[in-house]
Amino acid sequence: MGSKERRLSYSIAFKIEVMNYAEKHGNRAVERCYGSPPTEMIQEWRKQRNNLIKADKSKKTLRSCAPKRPKFEEYV
Repeated sequence: MGSKERRLSYSIAFKIEVMNYAEKHGNRAVERCYGSPPTEMIQEWRKQRNNLIKADKSKKTLRSCAPKRPKFEEYV
């Protein structure tokens, strides 16, 4: 059996802080400075930059659960 690593989650405020540092110093410098997250994750955050800046800073994800059946939601 392999050991399972626990997935980490980061707040949106932390993601923005890391992105700003990455823009000045590069993705690998962020990994050296903060220890985590990996460069692939930083690249993904940089792609989501506009959405992250608009998002609520206290949350950890950009998920928004829009109702799948809005008319039914109104009925209930």
